[in-house]
Amino acid sequence: LDLYHGTVDDYLQKYHEGAEIDRDHSEEREKRKSILQPEKEQKRIEAEKRQERYRKLKPLKKVLDKIEEEIALMEEKKGEIEAAFSDQKTYEDERAIQSLHIEHDKIVTRLDSLYDEWADIEGKVSSIPQ
Repeated sequence: LDLYHGTVDDYLQKYHEGAEIDRDHSEEREKRKSILQPEKEQKRIEAEKRQERYRKLKPLKKVLDKIEEEIALMEEKKGEIEAAFSDQKTYEDERAIQSLHIEHDKIVTRLDSLYDEWADIEGKVSSIPQ
């Protein structure tokens, strides 16, 4: 309960001024709300786009990870075989050198196909819009 010093007319005048101020404040709140609503909607749309991109990228990234693991393995084996080629003892056993050449050729062929697969999938990843 507020105490007003003055007449009833003074009280009514202050009361109406307060109602006008409240009305002005509510109009301002409505304006702010109407301004914020499109921002909220825009953020929601952006979040949906990010989620959709993630759904598309996830399986591709999984395949890329597997390919990259296999490439690393094949590169390591290839390095070991090439190191064996530089060892003189390898050339003492003709069968061993032949099997190393065969295995080296298989690894090089597999690496070529893995790099092609990797490039294809990487192209698909980059074609997905941001």
